[in-house]
Amino acid sequence: MKMSGIFGILLVVSIVFIPGKIWSAGTDFHFLPAENGQIFLKQGNEILLKSPEEGLWSVALDWKDAQPVNWRHVRPSHCEHVHDWTILSGVLQLPSAEGTLSFRDTYRLEQGRVRCTRRFEYEGKRSLEQVTLSVRWQMPGKDLAPFLPGILYYGNPSGAVNTPQSVPVWTGKKGEFALFEDHRYPMPFACFEDGRKLRAAAIYTMPSPVVRGNVPDQWWSCGIRQIESDCGEFDLYSGFIGYNGKPSVAKALQSKPMDYPPTTMTLVPGTVIEKVFYLDAWSIQAPGTGFQHPVRASLEMNAPFYADDLPDRSEIVRQKLAFVPSRWIQGDGYAGFHIAPKERPPQIVMGWCGQADAPGFVLPVLMDDFLSLAKSDQEKETQKVWLRDVVQRSLDFLTTSPVTEEGFSVRYDVTKRQWLGRGDHVSMGQGMYDVAMAIKVARSGKHGKWKTDRWEKFLKSVCDVHARRILRDDWRSRSSAEAFYIAPLILASSLFSCDEYSRAAVKASDYFASRHLSMKEPYWA
Repeated sequence: MKMSGIFGILLVVSIVFIPGKIWSAGTDFHFLPAENGQIFLKQGNEILLKSPEEGLWSVALDWKDAQPVNWRHVRPSHCEHVHDWTILSGVLQLPSAEGTLSFRDTYRLEQGRVRCTRRFEYEGKRSLEQVTLSVRWQMPGKDLAPFLPGILYYGNPSGAVNTPQSVPVWTGKKGEFALFEDHRYPMPFACFEDGRKLRAAAIYTMPSPVVRGNVPDQWWSCGIRQIESDCGEFDLYSGFIGYNGKPSVAKALQSKPMDYPPTTMTLVPGTVIEKVFYLDAWSIQAPGTGFQHPVRASLEMNAPFYADDLPDRSEIVRQKLAFVPSRWIQGDGYAGFHIAPKERPPQIVMGWCGQADAPGFVLPVLMDDFLSLAKSDQEKETQKVWLRDVVQRSLDFLTTSPVTEEGFSVRYDVTKRQWLGRGDHVSMGQGMYDVAMAIKVARSGKHGKWKTDRWEKFLKSVCDVHARRILRDDWRSRSSAEAFYIAPLILASSLFSCDEYSRAAVKASDYFASRHLSMKEPYWA
């Protein structure tokens, strides 16, 4: 049976109170008495999510070896129902501070998800300076596959093989953790998928800075931890981050983790802090699809569609086109678009972030926008001549890149006056696509006329190289980078009526689909 979010799931709060109903709006949520103070989200007898056995609330009072220590755990001591809210509360006695840290959770079902507002309230005679607050919920299941948007896709197995020090990876070993500042997520949630039982669960957080954090610009963190081989945990902390077995490191550098200072916080007497989060659980159709539900839910919850205070399309295009001439460089034997502003060492690069090849088809398509910047008819005519010239000359030069059986060079060093090495698969694929698009646009005749003989000869040569290689019986791709050849091969098969290119594109498509659709090895990550 397909579920929509948490509907049809039991929320069972096991504490020493008289049984009472939590929610009744078309659901079957109940309080049940027990002695260990745990809360369970259930479907029938199956536990989908649970609070930690040691306590619903956990707080660390010290810091050692780059992580929170001296953890204290508290179980609920009181429960009440107010309309459709269920309220749990408890107290931690702090003899050293001669004070108390009080906890209160308020739960309610909202659009198929369980919303919770967790309140921490400190009263004492002195400040607590090394505190870490937390939210912890556990998901039973073996071989749980994690999904942290933009960060960790089903363990990042390809990254673990190719760049293990550069990206977060996950193997599911006991004690493993992956925690990142919540406001740095493109979508602020963490998800586990149980491919064996075709179910998944998530925690959604409302990103927020830490009050009196001991690091400038300190934010709450969100992530996961492996508690046992058959149990994963969703975690929110008041600052603590880390990954790949290293506590207090940030993913802020390209090649390695960056050390981060202690992210504790100070609680002064009278402090009240609230953290909002949501719990969700659902069934899935097949392994590798668990991320789809929380992605849709996150879009629904955060509605990141407001753009009235941002530049509109015409302004964005205007500013980008105004910037184009500043990138143009030419000299003895070369002409093209510099990868960066001119104060950087000059080089002309295809693909990746340089994209010196992209103006070759983008500028003709946006010609009317470009000419609209002119202040007079004379200036417009001058701009038109310049535009046609740089498109022709840039692609004429780029397509002189030497082609070998390994591909072609994507980088021209202006100082050395030479093409350097062979390009990577991503950049070659992107460069081929841009050249193919330039040929297609030029052939259409809608945006002007350009001589494409050199462009076509180059594209055929590199398509021949990569199509032959992909069609070999022993072809295997080290990573998903070679998938960037699919689009240009499809375009080239149409431009040149070449069946070999289309067969190579289809073979590569089938190969990457079989390799990546199940998310056992996510595409690219």
